[in-house]
Amino acid sequence: MRATILFCAIAIHLADSDGKPKHEALSDELVDYVNSQVEATWKAAKSERFKTLEEIRSVLGTMREGQNVKEFRRPTISHEDITLELPREFDAREHWPGCRTIHQIRDQSGCGSCWAFGAVTAMSDRVCIHSNQTLVNVQLSATDLLACCTTCGFGCVGGWVGMAWDYWRDNGIVTGGEYKDNHTCLPYPFPPCRHHGAKGAEYPPCPERLYSTPQCVSECQKGYARKYEDDKIRDFSYCIYTLTYGQRGRKEWTSSRNFPCLKLDGSDDTDKKLPISVD
Repeated sequence: MRATILFCAIAIHLADSDGKPKHEALSDELVDYVNSQVEATWKAAKSERFKTLEEIRSVLGTMREGQNVKEFRRPTISHEDITLELPREFDAREHWPGCRTIHQIRDQSGCGSCWAFGAVTAMSDRVCIHSNQTLVNVQLSATDLLACCTTCGFGCVGGWVGMAWDYWRDNGIVTGGEYKDNHTCLPYPFPPCRHHGAKGAEYPPCPERLYSTPQCVSECQKGYARKYEDDKIRDFSYCIYTLTYGQRGRKEWTSSRNFPCLKLDGSDDTDKKLPISVD
């Protein structure tokens, strides 16, 4: 947890509201600043895994699309409704308690696949919600997306989240759970590893070099009852809906997705400005 917590602190506190640097990344000053906040609910510390910014960048697999490309492929429709009364707080886990994937946290291991994980976990949630919480065990496969979407990017080296959603719409994605899961078509091929210092001691250290992107295969794992094409979840319309309110948007939020590809699970209207932590 230390590595991720410290990186989140870096992401939030490298700049003040005027955009000027406040603390050097990976510095003792940054750690001391975070820990000096009296309302903080977690403790920052340096990680043995991330000693340089390059080591951090190696696992940040999300790439940004050009604005023109994004607007062409997924046009933004904006509207304002000043009469809409927003709830004081919202937690998707409580609103859709039957959707187990909302609670799930998958391990991307030593692969820069957060873009794929962020996409398929959100897609799995949407499938459950759209089914009125009847398809509660559907997990879409990060492996299928990572290996087979040639327009999404570079596999374990990074990719575009928006293109992943386009791929799902146009091609469908099979089911896939975590490493060694035998109840889905294409589970994740890489084992969990130690991302978070001593807290992850039950797992081996993450590899120094990223794993190679798995090859695209058009068949499910041995022993799985369904055929690859029959297992695909497809033809499910979607939109990406962003709701922002208040002068500075959401003040406090929770997420259960792979950093930095986060899916918003809830928010409230508190005015705290503490750095976030992702466990």
